[in-house]
Amino acid sequence: MSSPQVLNGTNGAPSSSSINGTTQAATGETHVKELPEEDLTQLIERLTELLDSNVSMTSAEKAKCFRQRAECHLRLGNNNAALVDAEAALHEDPREVEATVTGGQAAASLGRFKDAFHLYKAGLQQDPDSKVITEQLRQLQSHIQQKSESQQEEEEPTYNALDFCTQDPYPGDDVQLKLEREILEAKYKISDKLSDFSGKKMNQAEAAKQLKHAYEAVTRGRLDQALAHCARAIEADPSNIFGRKFRAQLNFDRQDIVEALKDCWAIPKGSRTPDVWNMGGKVLVQLWLPVTAEFWLRKATVTSGRRDQEAGVLFQKVRVKRLYGPLTEDFPVAVDFTQFGRAVVAKEDVKVLMKDLPLVHAQTLASRFVPACCHCTRSLITATDYFGDNYNKLTARQKDVVAHHWPEVTQVWCPRCSRELYCSKQCQEAGWEDYHRVLCPSVNKAAEKLYDLRDHDGYGTNAQGRWAEIWGGHYSPFVLAKLWAAILCQVRRIMQEEGPGKDGQPTTVQWAKAKAPYRRFIAFGTAPATERMPDILAIFQEVFSDCPDGVSYPITEAEFKGRYYQAACNLQCFSACITPFQRFMTSLQEDLEGLSLLVHLDEHKIPEAYFAGMFPVHACLNHSCENNAEVSNGHMDDNFGVQVTAKRDIKKGEEIFITYIDTALPRMLRRAWLYKSFNFWCQCRRCQFEGDKPTECTQCGAKAKGDKRFPTCGKCHKAWYCSTKCQKENWVKGHKIICSTKHSVVASPEDYQVC
Repeated sequence: MSSPQVLNGTNGAPSSSSINGTTQAATGETHVKELPEEDLTQLIERLTELLDSNVSMTSAEKAKCFRQRAECHLRLGNNNAALVDAEAALHEDPREVEATVTGGQAAASLGRFKDAFHLYKAGLQQDPDSKVITEQLRQLQSHIQQKSESQQEEEEPTYNALDFCTQDPYPGDDVQLKLEREILEAKYKISDKLSDFSGKKMNQAEAAKQLKHAYEAVTRGRLDQALAHCARAIEADPSNIFGRKFRAQLNFDRQDIVEALKDCWAIPKGSRTPDVWNMGGKVLVQLWLPVTAEFWLRKATVTSGRRDQEAGVLFQKVRVKRLYGPLTEDFPVAVDFTQFGRAVVAKEDVKVLMKDLPLVHAQTLASRFVPACCHCTRSLITATDYFGDNYNKLTARQKDVVAHHWPEVTQVWCPRCSRELYCSKQCQEAGWEDYHRVLCPSVNKAAEKLYDLRDHDGYGTNAQGRWAEIWGGHYSPFVLAKLWAAILCQVRRIMQEEGPGKDGQPTTVQWAKAKAPYRRFIAFGTAPATERMPDILAIFQEVFSDCPDGVSYPITEAEFKGRYYQAACNLQCFSACITPFQRFMTSLQEDLEGLSLLVHLDEHKIPEAYFAGMFPVHACLNHSCENNAEVSNGHMDDNFGVQVTAKRDIKKGEEIFITYIDTALPRMLRRAWLYKSFNFWCQCRRCQFEGDKPTECTQCGAKAKGDKRFPTCGKCHKAWYCSTKCQKENWVKGHKIICSTKHSVVASPEDYQVC
């Protein structure tokens, strides 16, 4: 069979004869950008015909076809199609540098600056001297800066953490509310009977007289007298709302909180103003009756038209304490709610602050060839995995040394589908109960498509029957699949305990209970994920539409978008901190003869299995470009996860910050990407005392005239000044601290395929 037509030259395009279907390769230096627009559509059709045919092509030839079709789409303004084809070209041949340029331009046109940056970076790795890519990066940075400046002016002051939080009750709150009411009545004699004034005589004139005396006593600073007058007023007219509020405030101010709550409770619900609901909520927080406190603070928020920010913040403080308190009780940290949202603060001075285990996780696509337990994430690399082709080059003696010191590794595949790997029978059974019983292709045929996507880096056959990128997320599709499967398995357990609903399906409350653990993760995203991945939703819907046990999970577009961004905003890359290779090297230290035989292999790159996980407490850690803590791999309860370690001394009560981004990036790029990815403008000290560009004074904001550039900081080169005075002022205010603060090394998304 003859080779398919591919186009010669770096950016070559076919001649008119080739467009008409000949297989003769074009010659010369004709470029796609030089073709008339009317020829571009014909060229797209010809390239599509080639790619869809059964003609045998090498990966390089396929890559060239995809790249040329991407260039045509870019010329025609079809940016989405151009980006998809450029990524397909790079999938076939990562050396197709021109595809990184085309893909980067398409991504930038779509406003996907992060994708554009990573494409250009991939191009520079192949061709470090490319002037074209360097110029595209410069234009991208300039565009980001311009957009960032305009967005900062328009949007920076509007951030409100409360906008991202709900006050919806949690499953089981009704039961807890009833229990707390019983505690209030038994311990504090507080119940709805306090607001029952039927049969009681009312002397409104006497009540008004006594309240006047009470007010006068307050102005003279005689609070005991004021309380006595209030008591007489309420005795004269128990239904007097002003008297109840007045006395409640007096008691609250002197910390007699139970008496304050009694008066708040005695005011009929329909007459309680936002300040009454707020005061009662504060008392209930101090008594630590959290569900009742949330009820009162929710009422304060609603009755104030959501203008009562104090009640909203206090509600969230209660919510995070009752949700995260049990998770952090063994660690010297606590979760609080601040102006920036949930935050992790130190409870004491300590170096290792916390450890956390993932609620859901999946191995990254980039490391899927490295064997690891998909349940506990334990590394399962064998000696042959580590040494690779070099293993056969070892002498018999060296192989004996390896066999003696390499720890025994057990690999257990799912006996039903052989597509999930575990370290033991126990993990295999636990994985089955927790999620795999829903996703195993032996019982859910549609799930086979997810495993095929995983094995082909997210590529598969699209709705048009073409080989294309179906999953374009920066993490494995199994993060979402296992999340939904875990919810299904949990709701199944709840049904077994409580019984199903009338239709044999889970009730609304049972669904809410199963989903509750995932409500801890805040999600933010702008564009619908289905725009980039139009075919993936149908696959997820098919997988979860007819699940084992007769329970299905409706994956609507809103559900998919919400969970997609939930994962994108909260995933953390991690790996097992103890591996067979580490155990091998530890054991080898005691064998000097063996160590000498293998010393020349020490530089071999160690294969490592990376996972992306959603960690409940870790997700509460806020960002700072001047982070005081770092995230690393951790070990907890014989499981693997993450640990957070202090970079410097952290005092009791101080908030713990990690970094979401490479802090060595220019300030403007850092802030722009943080805003685009997480919807906030960083105001940390590093961002306050670093500058954006050499034409603007970092201290006073003065603009340089003409082509002049201000002198830069000689140490960090990240601040510019119009005068020595400005440099000294900025140095004293804070630049001297951030100038010498070391940057944290953060794994880039493209390294581990984690966003």
